[in-house]
Amino acid sequence: MMNVPNYREFYQKALIPMNDFDKEHFCKEFCGDCGDCLKVNHWLIALEGKPLAANSEKYEWNVVVYPAQETGVFWSLRPPFYKSTNPNSLSKAIEESTYIVQNIKQSKLTAKTMKIS
Repeated sequence: MMNVPNYREFYQKALIPMNDFDKEHFCKEFCGDCGDCLKVNHWLIALEGKPLAANSEKYEWNVVVYPAQETGVFWSLRPPFYKSTNPNSLSKAIEESTYIVQNIKQSKLTAKTMKIS
């Protein structure tokens, strides 16, 4: 089944380069064949919002993380590698995304630990 992000309320942060571990293991774990791989080398972190109810002006927000190329092309037709489990307020989603960015920059997150089971 295809996964299509909610582009209506989809706000991405700047791309973050993958650490060496992620780059090395991405195609082995998720593409199967490195020759046929998407050749991703960055993480795209975004806030994705949806209305609480039809015609509602209140939204719930999730943080999503996709593998991406340096050009910004990302793996949008498959589930994200990470999606927050509980919808948040916008401020909580921003806080969570900031935490994820910090951990990626410190090489504390990897493709394996961010993958949704």
